[in-house]
Amino acid sequence: MFGRRRRSGPGKAGYGQRPQPVPDGMDEMVARTHGGLGTFDMDGTDVPLILFDAARFHDVMGWYQSSADTGHASSIKTDLNIMQDYMGHVFVETVLTFSNGEVLKVLINANQNLKFFKDLARSGVLALGQSDGGGEGFFMIQLPQLQKAQDALRMIEDGLAAGDGR
Repeated sequence: MFGRRRRSGPGKAGYGQRPQPVPDGMDEMVARTHGGLGTFDMDGTDVPLILFDAARFHDVMGWYQSSADTGHASSIKTDLNIMQDYMGHVFVETVLTFSNGEVLKVLINANQNLKFFKDLARSGVLALGQSDGGGEGFFMIQLPQLQKAQDALRMIEDGLAAGDGR
């Protein structure tokens, strides 16, 4: 699939579970968030994009390839762990578990990146890409159940709305 990528702004409950409180240390959570986010235009649909430097992207692609090389089904389990403080701060840990056992965790500040989750709930596809000049590599992951991404978006929006009454 081909398209154009666009970068966005700055930058634990699984699907269908209750959001968990944000742990102590809000500054620590903000410092751990992944800033490389954007969108990928796939035939007129914005697909959320997580960008990595060339070395990290190469590692992730290697995990996927090693699953296929060892005879495992090349699948990736995708979970969204939603954390909030019930005061309007929401973080989402996106966890990708590869069939070879490797795990990639990306912490996203939902307050600054709500569009990322709206695009995920709309498209049902997550893209991984390379942020630096080392190439235009992209990797697409289709979510098996779009409804779960839509449910997660509602939990995120509810958590963000909790801060409106302060």
